[in-house]
Amino acid sequence: MDESSSSSDADAGFGIVEIIISMTIFALLAVAVAPVLLGGVRSSVKMASIATATQLVNDGLEQARRDLRDNPVCPSASAPAQVTTAADPRGIVFERRTTLRPDTVCDATRRALVSVKVVAVANSPLYRAGQVVADASTVVYLG
Repeated sequence: MDESSSSSDADAGFGIVEIIISMTIFALLAVAVAPVLLGGVRSSVKMASIATATQLVNDGLEQARRDLRDNPVCPSASAPAQVTTAADPRGIVFERRTTLRPDTVCDATRRALVSVKVVAVANSPLYRAGQVVADASTVVYLG
C-alpha cells in the first residue's frame, strides 16, 4: 500500500467526534428556538378563539338589531338576557349573552341599548370559566 491511499481513507467521511459535536450544536439550537415556536402557536390559537368570540358578538348585535327592527317595542328594564352557546373549532365552548335595555326613556327617545358578552363556559388552557372573551354595546334606534 502506498501512503496516499491510507491518508485519503482517514479523511473520508465524518468521525464519531464530529457527529457528536454537530448533534450537540443542533440540540442547543433546537432548545433555544422551541419556546419561540411554542409561544407563536399558543398565540395563534388564542387569536383564533378571540376571532370566534368577536364573530359571536357581531352576530348577537345584528340579531338584536333585526329583532328590534321587526318588533320595534321598547324592551323592559327587567328583560332576561338571551343566551346562546357555541364552540370554536378547537372545542372551547362560549356562551353569548345578549341584553336589551331601554335607553333613558325609551318611549321618548325610541332607542334601546343592546349589550352582548361572550364568556368561556368551562376552564380551558386559554380561559377560565366565566371569563369575558369579547363584549360590545350599541344603541339601536327603533324607528
